[in-house]
Amino acid sequence: MPRKKSGEYDHKKYQNEYHKAMETKLLSFNPKSPEDMQLWEHLQKQKNQTGYIKELIRRDMGGK
Repeated sequence: MPRKKSGEYDHKKYQNEYHKAMETKLLSFNPKSPEDMQLWEHLQKQKNQTGYIKELIRRDMGGK
């Protein structure tokens, strides 16, 4: 059973605003490309895919 709203806080509104503020980038892999599928399969093995991609970008930028 959902809890009743208390006061002025609206969690759904908060979540919507949070997601609007996020910057996103769609990354596509072509299933007809063996090279793309190798990359896709490797990415799928990562526990934290977003963190993995960010770490690769940091390394490319010269950090860590």
